[in-house]
Amino acid sequence: MKRVRVEIDLNSIRRDGTTRVRLSDFDGAVEAGQMVTAFESEDEVAASAMVDRIDPRSGFAFLLVNRASMRDDDGVLDRVSFEHGKNRAFAKTANARAAAIAETTTHAYRAAAVTPR
Repeated sequence: MKRVRVEIDLNSIRRDGTTRVRLSDFDGAVEAGQMVTAFESEDEVAASAMVDRIDPRSGFAFLLVNRASMRDDDGVLDRVSFEHGKNRAFAKTANARAAAIAETTTHAYRAAAVTPR
């Protein structure tokens, strides 16, 4: 079974960490929470990505791209199998997002702790 593929721009990252893609650019149907293969033909690389959300009104999907899974686009990422670690790819992305949020709140707590009363 092949995963749905979509071409992305690796330099296009929104403030929330997602990459916006037109729904018409996917080579199959997608839904929120689905794992897809995001590729960039210019650099000939591909990575696992999760569809974070879909805005049917605007016609865009928002992907969380697991950049740690990026490799040469040889078609291997397109095959869905247990060996590809579908859950690990999502967990790495979610953990990176959580770590970034925690880092910003940690600074606020540290600043409050060292402020003299």
